[in-house]
Amino acid sequence: MPSSIGWKKGTPNFGLPPPAMKPLRVYCERGAWRRELRAFERSGRIELLAFPYEGQSRRTPRTAVPSRVMCDEKHVTCDLTFLISDAVESDKYAEIVAMIGAANKEDARHIDSAYKSGCGAFLTPDKGDIISHRDSLQRLLGMRFFHMTDNWADFLALVDSQAT
Repeated sequence: MPSSIGWKKGTPNFGLPPPAMKPLRVYCERGAWRRELRAFERSGRIELLAFPYEGQSRRTPRTAVPSRVMCDEKHVTCDLTFLISDAVESDKYAEIVAMIGAANKEDARHIDSAYKSGCGAFLTPDKGDIISHRDSLQRLLGMRFFHMTDNWADFLALVDSQAT
C-alpha cells in the first residue's frame, strides 16, 4: 500500500505532507551566543529569543516578552514592539528572585522573559547565578537550562530529540 494512503506510526496519512515541526523556543542571553545556533534557526529546529536588558543584539532578532520593564531602561527604545501590559513580571518572578538571589534581578528578568515567552530552553554563560540553581528553576518553570559551553552536548541532545 502506498504511504500516501496508508497508516504511518498509528496515524492516517491521506496524501498530505507531515505536519510542520514546531521549533524549540530558546532564550539566548547576550553572552551565550554560538554560531551553530544560527544554522539551527535557519533549519527551523529552534527559534531564538532574547530581550535587550543589557543592550541590543543583532544575533537574536526576535524579542522575548519583557519582564519588569522600567521607564528608565537604557536599551528599551520606541522601535521595540511589545504591549505595555506585557512589561510586568509573571506570577513566578518572586520565586525566581528567591531562588537566584535579590542581587541578581537582571538574571531574574531574563529567566522570567523566557518563561513568559514559552521557551523550552535557556542558554546562559552564567554558571554562578543561574546554572547553580538549574534543577530548582527547571522544576519551577518547566524549562531546561544550559551553560553555553559546559552543557552544549546536552543542549544538542534536546534539539535532536525535538526533531524526532
